[in-house]
This record gives sequence, C-alpha cells and structure tokens, in this order.
Amino acid sequence: MPINLLVFSNDLALSKNIQMATKLCQVPFVVYPCSNFEKFCEYLDKHKMDAVLVDELFNSVQETKWISDLRSKYGEKLAVDQTSFFLVCQEHNLKQISQILSQGYKDLFVKPIDLTMMLQKLQIYLPKKQFLKENLLFTMGVNSEMEIQIRGKMIRASEFGATILTNRPLGENEVLTVSSEMLTASGSEEKQSSLARVLYSIPHKLSNAYETGITFIGPSKSMLTSIRLWIRKKFIESSENDKGV
Repeated sequence: MPINLLVFSNDLALSKNIQMATKLCQVPFVVYPCSNFEKFCEYLDKHKMDAVLVDELFNSVQETKWISDLRSKYGEKLAVDQTSFFLVCQEHNLKQISQILSQGYKDLFVKPIDLTMMLQKLQIYLPKKQFLKENLLFTMGVNSEMEIQIRGKMIRASEFGATILTNRPLGENEVLTVSSEMLTASGSEEKQSSLARVLYSIPHKLSNAYETGITFIGPSKSMLTSIRLWIRKKFIESSENDKGV
C-alpha cells in the first residue's frame, strides 16, 4: 500500500520536490497537492491520509480546534493514531511552537524544508510503515549530559533526536523542554533549549534506568548546524580515542 501525503500549500514546487525525494523510498508515496480548502476536503473525502503538511499561510492561530474538527468529520481517514499533521513554517520560538502543538500538530518543518529531515521525521511518526531501509541521518553513541525535566544521560545523538537514560519512564508523545551543549552554537555561553517529543521509554537492559527516545520539534537552521558540528566533533574525538591518540 502506498503512503498518502496531503500537502496544503500554494507552493507546487514543494509537492514536486517531495514526490521526487520519495522515489528513494522502498514504499511508494502518493503526494496530493492542493492550494485551496475545497480541494483539500475533496482529497479527504476520497483518500485516507498518512500525513498532512499544512503551510502556515493556511493556518490560523485562532482556529485551535481546526485539526480536531477535521478528525471528527473524517473519522478513520484522519484517525489520530494513523494520520499526523505537520506545519510548514518559518522559525518560531519555544512559546510559539508550544501553541502550534496545542492545535494538534505533531511537529514543524522549517522553510525551506530539508527533505532528508522530513523523510526521517515521517518515518519516526509512521513507525508501522517502514519505508526507509535505514536512517538517512547519521547517529552515534555519546556520553553527555542533557537537561530535561528529570535527570538524564544522553547515550546516542543524531540530527533528528537523541536517546537518553532517565530514572523514570516518560509517556509516549509527551513533549519536553530539553537543553544541551549539542544544541548550542560554539562559543555561546548559554545552552540553547528545544522542545522534544518522547517516542518511547522502555527499561534499559544494563542499568536501573529507562531508555527514552526523543525527537527535536521544529529545530531552527542554526540549531541543526550546531547539532551537526557537535556530532562531528564527538565523532573525531571518538576516532582519535580508538586509535589511542
């Protein structure tokens, strides 16, 4: 079965670029572009969607129940456990991101969309449909502090999230505020924070702790740059240690 992706945007090039990017996936994608609400509803009447991308130009901060009303109207075609909504937008601060999430969005994609990140995030949020053969973005083991609402130790890091050892389990889909040196530009004295969504939290087999996976929500371009530079630095340090340097 193909993965159906509805793109609610005036930017037709975005839909074309997404369709081209998904050709690398092992499961076919069908991208449905629409630039008005009538067409949007027409597609929803005919097809069950796996994900919906909404441009911020079509999103009103006043319509806090818009997504929940759509789910009520279209039932199984937009089931909350099967269809994720994403906002395509400019960069926002943590307070604005929290407001966007409260509307029912799963995550944000910052313009211009990083298509590799988008596919990786879609795979995270559609775990029952394995369309990527392997992660598109690099992940490595680390041993570094990460500040969250409870004590935690980061053991793996990637551009799209991290794995943390926590002293108690966290709820799936719980939204946390996290801060770490990996999110902060080099030379900055203050650690940058991000919102993150809990993907899972399971007992860790080797310690009296829980292995908790998170994904960063709507990271800014500067934050992604900081993460990539930090991971590169850790990789170089790890390689040098392996060589006994």
